[in-house]
Amino acid sequence: MKSLQLFSFFFSVFFFFLKRILHFLLPYFRKYRWAFLFTTLNTAGLMFYTFWLVNKPLVLSHEYAIMSEVLHIKHAVWHHLKKTPPIENRFLLLDVSRNAQLIYLDNDSLTNEIITDRKKLAETLEILENNSDKLQYIICDILFDRPLGNDSLSVATDRQLSAVLKRLDEKNKIIVPVDYFRKNDSVGSCIFDIQTGLSQYNPSFNQSFYKYRFIEGKTYKQIPLLLHEHFHKKEARHFSFLGLDLFQMDKELHLNRIIPDYQYYAEDLIPDKNYFYLGEFDEYLIGDSRPIVLIGAFERDDFHNTLIGKMPGPLIIVNLLIAMENGATRLSWLFLLILFISYFLISYNTLYKQLNRQQAAPPNESENKNWIRKGLDKAIHWLAHHRNFLMLLTLMLISLLFFHHYIYFLSVATYLLLLELSLKGVRLIRNRKK
Repeated sequence: MKSLQLFSFFFSVFFFFLKRILHFLLPYFRKYRWAFLFTTLNTAGLMFYTFWLVNKPLVLSHEYAIMSEVLHIKHAVWHHLKKTPPIENRFLLLDVSRNAQLIYLDNDSLTNEIITDRKKLAETLEILENNSDKLQYIICDILFDRPLGNDSLSVATDRQLSAVLKRLDEKNKIIVPVDYFRKNDSVGSCIFDIQTGLSQYNPSFNQSFYKYRFIEGKTYKQIPLLLHEHFHKKEARHFSFLGLDLFQMDKELHLNRIIPDYQYYAEDLIPDKNYFYLGEFDEYLIGDSRPIVLIGAFERDDFHNTLIGKMPGPLIIVNLLIAMENGATRLSWLFLLILFISYFLISYNTLYKQLNRQQAAPPNESENKNWIRKGLDKAIHWLAHHRNFLMLLTLMLISLLFFHHYIYFLSVATYLLLLELSLKGVRLIRNRKK
């Protein structure tokens, strides 16, 4: 009963203040209703344009350089403020670059391919399987798209590897990659009957990978998303809205395509400290921290150009897992509210004040002022003249640092500049008619 009375009291107080606020704002809304209407429409257009840009290739090539510099700044800031924990605290990285074998692709032994030593891989996985209770998960970032060979030794090796992979799969402890083919919207095959996911990094500008899509097509999920589903017991469902590429997870909206953060760089990897060679792996390296084991090529063969330089594919998976946990895909209501308010202020300043304001007078330097006062006057005049772009820059930094979403500063600023120039022309024509 008391809780009901308390709820009723707060409900009454809330509506009392809401009524007072609306009573105060209503005259202003009536007076400036057209300004509010067009400002709201432009704000909605800017928000749609912002998310639409995420789904598209770069509109302006100079944006790429801005992205790269901003990501480097964010990396430095977060490393300083949060003191990012060493990668070995959570991940056990095993490098296969020095454990290779040659297989022949034809009967005449004229065509060959270098792959990971499957015998050594099977032995390593057997050690991990015996200690599976000490592990969270195993990501084996190695393609198994063809058998080792037809001879008895190759068949026995594949059978040994298949058996240990099957046991780990039954424990729901392992995943391996397959390729995605965009032309016919299909995935490649795996010769072993275990759980698979996509491990795809498509270059889209300057032969660099800078945007990542978590669900290809409508159903094919990337490994980081599958692991996020596994750890958090949630399921992601892809959908599109007005051409925006999204997915839903636990009643929350997520961007399906993002520019990922990178907490760890390739330069952070040190052999025998935070990654180990497959041929030298031993049980004691597992430790007691229940790590996520990631097996892949960290030194060669699997490098990709990114916004921050070359990076091995398995390390990209690590960064994407962390990015998802940090909410890099989630569209929170707080972020949308900040975006709406910021764009509303920018739109109002551009659409309404630009048409009605008089040209701001430059600071008067003839008065008897000291150099500090003159400098402050000039600074204030400059800030007032460029407040739209300063607000947009502040919004971009807040969005990136706290919500992990990159706003295309140069593209949005170009739109605002063109809009402002158009309105200046309208104002000049209107003044001449007067």
